[in-house]
Amino acid sequence: MTADFRAYYYSEYHNQISMAHEFSFDLNELNSSTLCKPFISVKDLIAGDKHKVLKMDYISTKYEERVMVETESFKCVLPERYYKFFQSDYRMAKFNDQLKTTDIHLSSLGSAGKTTNLQFV
Repeated sequence: MTADFRAYYYSEYHNQISMAHEFSFDLNELNSSTLCKPFISVKDLIAGDKHKVLKMDYISTKYEERVMVETESFKCVLPERYYKFFQSDYRMAKFNDQLKTTDIHLSSLGSAGKTTNLQFV
């Protein structure tokens, strides 16, 4: 290593260390913003419990497109009949717009054969 290269290398190293201190960030913010919510099945919802809906969106599953709802504590994929209802982007956009001004909750009405009846209140 030549003296010029050594001086350059150490000055760049010092600059990187200085920049790292200038651009430090809050680790708590990083950790809280990257936590994942568990996916649960609608069959696992307890009848009558209300879960505040934060947003609803389309999701691609292994076989088809579906609707996913995100609550404060979990995410779940809704039965296919909800995708058919929300197939219009207009309906999905209107629902998400209403979430900005109104608290909407997801609630299970219990099982109905092989599926689960849900309601939004």
